[in-house]
Amino acid sequence: MDVDPIVSGRTSSSNSETVFLNLDNVKVTNARFVVPGQTFAMSGITSIGHREKGSSRTGGIALALLAAVVALAWPALRPLAALMFVAGIIWTVRARGRYDVILHTAAGEVPAFSSSDSAIVQQVVAALNEAIIFRG
Repeated sequence: MDVDPIVSGRTSSSNSETVFLNLDNVKVTNARFVVPGQTFAMSGITSIGHREKGSSRTGGIALALLAAVVALAWPALRPLAALMFVAGIIWTVRARGRYDVILHTAAGEVPAFSSSDSAIVQQVVAALNEAIIFRG
């Protein structure tokens, strides 16, 4: 993913919007917040938040437990059970959390953007805060 740094105070020559962040699929200006499939007017946003959702490790744990049962119940299937167990452990270890950008508006909370990369979410939150401050 190409990531441009936050560009504070730079005005685009084609319009009067100040761009605070421009990623591949996310753009924050003083007038709008653009994410895949949606555009939010900055004038309707009262505050910004972020939230971390824990990763779901249930599937990996279930697979590892199933592998243990298979290995104990059917000794002939132990090689398959060993592969299942390793896959379950890898699944559990590689499970990643999700990070959300939450917009607070007069209508309530809106989850606007989600990523497994916390650094990207922090950049988006910082740019949105700058845009709100710029707006005054």
